[in-house]
Amino acid sequence: MTAKKRVGWRWLLRIAGGLLALLVLGLIVTTLNASIRDNALAKAPLPAGSQLIDVGGRDVHVYVQGADYDGPAVVFVGCFGCNSAIWQAVQPDVSQFARTIAFDPAGYAWSEPGPTIMPQTMADDLFAVLTALGEEEVVLVGFSAGMLPVYDFYARYGRQITVTGMVSIEGSLLTDIENEWYTPDNPLGLSEGMADFLIATGVARPLAGQMQGPMPDSIKNVAYYSLVSETARTRTSIRTWASQYSTATTDDIQRVLATAPLPVEPVVVVLQSADILATEDAPPGFAEMAQRYAETSVAWYADWVASAAPGSQVIVVPDTSHFIMFDQPQAVVDAVQAFFE
Repeated sequence: MTAKKRVGWRWLLRIAGGLLALLVLGLIVTTLNASIRDNALAKAPLPAGSQLIDVGGRDVHVYVQGADYDGPAVVFVGCFGCNSAIWQAVQPDVSQFARTIAFDPAGYAWSEPGPTIMPQTMADDLFAVLTALGEEEVVLVGFSAGMLPVYDFYARYGRQITVTGMVSIEGSLLTDIENEWYTPDNPLGLSEGMADFLIATGVARPLAGQMQGPMPDSIKNVAYYSLVSETARTRTSIRTWASQYSTATTDDIQRVLATAPLPVEPVVVVLQSADILATEDAPPGFAEMAQRYAETSVAWYADWVASAAPGSQVIVVPDTSHFIMFDQPQAVVDAVQAFFE
């Protein structure tokens, strides 16, 4: 090898070594930053209205507003990846006429990590929380996949805590078509080892923030929303979010689809976006599936309210995305208030 070639290789090795050192330094910085921020949030005082409920050796966080009101409590249950921040465009207004409880599944906000996120574990924790709070009668408000633990709660605990009404905000259906959406595959296409690495080193923290997006203009409880949204970037919350993509979760979803009865005793109000049949926003390759799911939803919701108690109805909400509680919060508030008039 000539002297010139040896010099060229040395420079390449130095550049590669420098880039590797920068990468290692960057990972050290992101890891320390994640640790500092996570510890600061863990030690921060809880917001007024927050309660930690012991459910057998671990705490589950709930946000309670309107505590002075009698009658059934309105309980907000979000999707598998949702925390109590998503209800802050509607909970403040509902709290003007009812006692409200926004539920954080294990691993989200200040709820300690627990079993894998799935309908059964969420329903079990919800029952333990409501029992500890002394609630005997509830109106359940579920969003998206959050309706699966609602159905399961109704099926397994409906004789112990009376469910007087339900509001389903584009909630999951009790039909096998749900199996096409909920799979054990991480939507980011990452291996379990790579996901753990990105979470542990804090690299996933900015990604979690991007997935969450900016705060909606409709949020009324800005301080609480901001604080809980910050907890969604902790390693605990990100690990919890990732845990929903597991065989255990998909198996439990199939159990609920096969065994949960269609709720017929409570009055049911189903909120549905007016553009449910539109597929322009479907992920690439999912347009056909989205179309079939939308058409199935329309027919299934119609059958549900037809078999439920008198007064049940489907309310089609214009100018909204899947997140109706952000885009048209008054529609959600009105649907819940109908149970109290």
